[in-house]
Amino acid sequence: MLFGCMASAQAATKPPTTPANITPSAATTTSKPLKATLPLFYQSLAAFNQEQHGKLSFPAQPPNYSFAAQANIVPLLVNEASQAVRHYPLVFVPGGKDEPLVLAAMVGLGDNVNRFVDGHKQWRADTYIPAYVRQYPFLAVNTADGKEKILGIDLSADWINTTGTMAFVGADGQPTERLKHTLAFAQEFQVFAQRTSAMAQALQDAGVLEEGTLTLQANDQPPGQAPAEPRKVSGFVIVSEAKLNALSDEAVLKLHKSDAMGLAYAQLLSMSNLGNVMATPAPVAAKEKTATSKENK
Repeated sequence: MLFGCMASAQAATKPPTTPANITPSAATTTSKPLKATLPLFYQSLAAFNQEQHGKLSFPAQPPNYSFAAQANIVPLLVNEASQAVRHYPLVFVPGGKDEPLVLAAMVGLGDNVNRFVDGHKQWRADTYIPAYVRQYPFLAVNTADGKEKILGIDLSADWINTTGTMAFVGADGQPTERLKHTLAFAQEFQVFAQRTSAMAQALQDAGVLEEGTLTLQANDQPPGQAPAEPRKVSGFVIVSEAKLNALSDEAVLKLHKSDAMGLAYAQLLSMSNLGNVMATPAPVAAKEKTATSKENK
């Protein structure tokens, strides 16, 4: 299987108008309990508390991407598709029990090696970095009772410190522009996550999705040895062009009105980027050939 645990990104029913809908635990000295399941990348997750964490200071973007070095996929938002489609194969993956499909960028081949993070822990140059990656170590999460959405933080990142000039709370005890920006980013992520889930659901309801499979054949066997057995990678869903073309006019119109038709074509177009995943230098990567096949139900 290609994909493991995904983050659940559920938004409010109505798009919020202010970042205040996601808040730090500003008035308490103890962090509020969060859900126990940790999403992709996160080794720990605590409620961001202004009193406990306000003096933390680190760059606006991660100085290294070691936290993502073992990822096979990275969640994407629909508003990122126009940029991501230039670099990554886009696929849909199960979001967990009773959760919608998740749009994702394929960055690995099921072997826990992110081909877009190099040996220096940097993301490949001139390549779009998904918002899910850029938001780390923060994440909007639900409290244990599910009644509130607050700002969470992974404190395990080795580059988090308490020195510098980008603290989250000023000497006056008020949130700095750094914290306000972080809250706004988390809020916007939630809004577009909801829209993305709705479009993925529209495609699923239209019956145009099917299971996808990659067949990987190693080509670096020593002379005289029999070729290794091909390795099949699955666990993702893609758009069937045949099923899309067979839709009735009414179904096509419905997809257009849901804005899901553009996403369907973006996903189909993006599969030409499989070579980018195969060819990208990585810290540990075998030379492989890939052939794609689709398994129709």
